Amino acid sequence: MVPFPGVEFPVIFGRTKSVNALMEAFDKDEEESLVVVAAQKEAQKDNPKPTDIYPVGVVCRVEHVVRVDGTVHAAFTGLGR
Repeated sequence: MVPFPGVEFPVIFGRTKSVNALMEAFDKDEEESLVVVAAQKEAQKDNPKPTDIYPVGVVCRVEHVVRVDGTVHAAFTGLGR
């Protein structure tokens, strides 16, 4: 999946680190609920290093967060590269 500015898209989170980062962003007021979404080069790595992440991402607003069966589903709107 490649996120684009101006497009809403879903993401499913399972890693504790990722869920914690998402919840920290989402718990702020709407104007501050921002994250950077960047693709991981190898999805199988559980603890990626900065070199394992592509250098270009999209700044996104966290729109919705729902916990489902041990995972967290979130919807984002891309704002810009």
